[in-house]
Amino acid sequence: MLQVAAALLQQADGRVLLARRPEGKQHGGLWEFPGGKLEAGETVEQALIRELREELGIAVEQLQPWQCIERAGLRLHVLHVSQWHGQPHGMEGQRIGWFTVNELVKPELPMPPADQCVAESLFAPLLAITPTTVLQLPPRADVIAYWRDRGVRRVLLRALEWKKNDTLAGEHAQGWLAEIQAAGLEVIVHHDLLSLLPAWDGPVHLPQRMLETMVPESGCAFSVSCHDGESLRLAEQVGARFALLSPVLPTQSHPHAAVLGWQGFQQLVRDCDLSVYALGGLQASDLVEARLHGAVGVAGIRAFWPPLFSG
Repeated sequence: MLQVAAALLQQADGRVLLARRPEGKQHGGLWEFPGGKLEAGETVEQALIRELREELGIAVEQLQPWQCIERAGLRLHVLHVSQWHGQPHGMEGQRIGWFTVNELVKPELPMPPADQCVAESLFAPLLAITPTTVLQLPPRADVIAYWRDRGVRRVLLRALEWKKNDTLAGEHAQGWLAEIQAAGLEVIVHHDLLSLLPAWDGPVHLPQRMLETMVPESGCAFSVSCHDGESLRLAEQVGARFALLSPVLPTQSHPHAAVLGWQGFQQLVRDCDLSVYALGGLQASDLVEARLHGAVGVAGIRAFWPPLFSG
């Protein structure tokens, strides 16, 4: 397996450094986190220090493990470089640039699959999933403030227990959607909620059962719930932006269900070029473990729901 060390260099204003791969090479013209291959006898840390000296002309002073992504025979070790000496510049003539976290996940900044996983992890490492009864649970502002205080930037809005003849359900759904967006969070609407939000043209989340018949519309951004390797491969084939893979650990709702465990999770995600969130029995405190096993982040319901409203 090809071992590659890559650097997450971040300025005080939050912008992240990327380098553009030369034309004519694999993934030529795409943007990546700077670094390179490990040479014989090198540790990941030694390789990255050497590569950044040769490619960017900087001396690394402090670094620590951030993420490990395995994809198609590649193991990408990402280290957070918190201190360095010198001004980064393209020592080999390559273009470099500093980009905001929001810019990292824009189509205008194409990346190889493994680097895209790192970008997604920076953009939204925590994904909150609303309970099925969310439409009946005010006040919305308190819940959204709870998310923001804990670093949640992406929300999966679902409400599977509303009655078809509930005339207020649509108003509740619109209210949640408007307030989440006003708070600056990204919203993904569950497919089963679309009938209440007919004007919605943003990201949609699909259950696993829809994968085999899914023919996405051009430009339709969507995510998928997955529970095994086959569903992950299907999600990749139909063009999903990312997937939620579960259950990693035992959950309160399904305490006796078979779980993947961290090793099982890692084994499944390494076989697809897809950004994958770990879901099932996890807390925000599991984020470090999740990243080191190939996840872009942690998703959860109870983990990101205010205790006052947990029931």
